[in-house]
Amino acid sequence: MRSYVPGYELQEPRNLEDALERLAREPGTWKPFAGGTDLMVLLEAGKLSDRKFLSIWKLPELRGIVVTPAHVTLHALTTYSEIRRHELLAREFPLLCRAAAETGSIATQNRGTLGGNIANASPAADSPPALLVYDADLELVSASGTRWVPYHGFWKGYKQLAMRDGELIRAIRLPRDKSLSKQFLSQGRNAASAGHLKSVRRGRGAHGCRTNHRRADRSRQCRANRASRDRNRKGLTRRKTRTRNPAGCATGSCSRNRAHRRYPVIRALPPPRRAKSSR
Repeated sequence: MRSYVPGYELQEPRNLEDALERLAREPGTWKPFAGGTDLMVLLEAGKLSDRKFLSIWKLPELRGIVVTPAHVTLHALTTYSEIRRHELLAREFPLLCRAAAETGSIATQNRGTLGGNIANASPAADSPPALLVYDADLELVSASGTRWVPYHGFWKGYKQLAMRDGELIRAIRLPRDKSLSKQFLSQGRNAASAGHLKSVRRGRGAHGCRTNHRRADRSRQCRANRASRDRNRKGLTRRKTRTRNPAGCATGSCSRNRAHRRYPVIRALPPPRRAKSSR
């Protein structure tokens, strides 16, 4: 059952201050609306319970990536595509870039935001494990002020976050001294359906091969190694032997192989050897 679109209300605040004032004035009434990739799924399925939304998509205060010698700060409206294209993030925070690359389709990556992925609190999200690895901090802002909280204590349970009424996620801060050179593998058909991450050693493919390539799980050599491994586990590998039929030719290369199977060729016995006469 689809939702009735005229039953919903969407407003666009003038700036961040205006949005925070509305959230403080009517707590629990307005829900922030950023990229909308998760909300549109609920709307299409008829399961979107909230009725009033504030579009924060065009607020400049929530956009941009700031790099300092000590930290990299990603504002809440940073999209997955922007994360993938950022050279410093790809070099120092490869796990986060891989998570962004595995999130949905290209359209979802162009619209989906890092702050929205955190605030949605989905257990199948791709970015939270990367943020835990890099010891991220979150900046929460409201009409009453600003506070920083560590991400490792931000989750309280299923769909439960340490956010107060009227608060928004303004930025995500990553310490540069915590950046690790790791890769990850997302198990399942796509990132939204599984959400399992696995770190693997650099220099090895995701399936254990020693091929030195960046995207091990998509390389041709690694796919061949994985297929060979799966065949061996299932016992499907058979050694190919070249046998010979009664005609003396190799059955694999003989053009008359079918005829030989139907009509076996019987060889005549060789003539007996004559004994040498003694003079």
